[in-house]
Amino acid sequence: MKRLVIDYGALFNRIALMENDSLVELYIENQMDKSLVGNIYLGKVVNVVDSISAAFVDLGIQKNGYLPLKGHEKVSGEILVQVKKDPIHDKGPSLTRDLSISGTYVVLLPMQNEVMVSKKIQIAPEILQGVKERLGPLGCVLRTESKHQPLEVILKEIDDLLVQWAEIEKSNRRIVSSRLLYHDFAFETMIEKDFLPLVDEVVINAPEKKIYYKHEGLRVYSDKQPIFEAYGLESQIENGLQRTVVLHQGSHITFDETEALTAIDVNSGQYVGSHNKEETFLQVNLAAAKEIAKQLRLRNISGIILIDFINMGQKENYKLLIDNLNKYFKRDRSLVTVHGVTHLGLVEITRRKNRKSLKYQLLKPCDTCRGGGYVQTPDLYVKKLEDAIVKLKLHTASDRFEIKASKSLYDFLKNSFIKEASYLKVLEEALGVSLILKEDLSLDSYEFKTCVDKSK
Repeated sequence: MKRLVIDYGALFNRIALMENDSLVELYIENQMDKSLVGNIYLGKVVNVVDSISAAFVDLGIQKNGYLPLKGHEKVSGEILVQVKKDPIHDKGPSLTRDLSISGTYVVLLPMQNEVMVSKKIQIAPEILQGVKERLGPLGCVLRTESKHQPLEVILKEIDDLLVQWAEIEKSNRRIVSSRLLYHDFAFETMIEKDFLPLVDEVVINAPEKKIYYKHEGLRVYSDKQPIFEAYGLESQIENGLQRTVVLHQGSHITFDETEALTAIDVNSGQYVGSHNKEETFLQVNLAAAKEIAKQLRLRNISGIILIDFINMGQKENYKLLIDNLNKYFKRDRSLVTVHGVTHLGLVEITRRKNRKSLKYQLLKPCDTCRGGGYVQTPDLYVKKLEDAIVKLKLHTASDRFEIKASKSLYDFLKNSFIKEASYLKVLEEALGVSLILKEDLSLDSYEFKTCVDKSK
């Protein structure tokens, strides 16, 4: 069974895709750091660097975007660009001029004139012909979800996408530079396009939001316990942030993410297995392959990935391992390519990049060790504070609570804002409570304590 759990919070909106009670994908919308992927901007070229065949484009946001140039392509002035990858660390967003607008069944390609079909499906010739006639000079990709849809449904969506493209072109002609023309991943729209067709059940914790979701298995969660905690998701997210994953045989896998690539090491640990060493190593590697495929989805690890499996002596065992990896990666909605075994015996994989990995969404470099390690972001502590107050409300009739916070958290709650409201005010309004914030110098990092306010 596939279930979608949607958590609307004060600072985070979260989507959890579950398969048989196991978390397989997590999407987080941080109100202070929303994904830019898919957004279309009218940007202004501020610098062209011939030595790296790239241009830097002002989008009207904090960091200029990076636009690779093809061949002898020349750019200047104002241009339409779309974000391919979110900014990370000191790098700005990665851009493309090959624009696309995604629907549930169709991805419109305004800069192309070819109709393409997902590799996973076959489309009837009459549907392809109808699509080509409706698109005219534009192109598109028919997504996997279009497989069983009648022509009129696909054409209706194409018409809607063409209207959106017309609005972008209209805005392009009248707006002065550095403006957002199209926002692709509105939270509800993304759920409708990318998640609803996949699942049997949808559970949300905000009754007022149910109008956005048309699904036969929709259910409103009304218990007081935080929804992610009720479905055992918080512990699974914590596991997804750990460097080491222990397998049931006692073997383990370690994940080391860097800006350039991700290195994964497989270790047999305490696993004894068969008396045949080759068979033991094969079994560990096969179990690790299944878990690695799951963890890459959960952690949203992308780019170049090198896996150091336990060395095996027989070539046919490596073929079996690669075949199993390819089988497990078929469940991944991102494109994963297994490139084979390098001369050093490492399995090389690439996974399509889009948004930040789970690590870079929820952790930040540690200031104490000068970036050598990672700690939880302040936003994540505020989310934990939100859940703690929800639990207090569950066990008391009071609507006034006291928060004793470390200096770091105290300053963060007071001085961080969403629009013009402080985080503290946002929490009060979202939870319908009054919060009395006090600084406690005995608490370290972003620690806090909560209790019912008894001052009145």
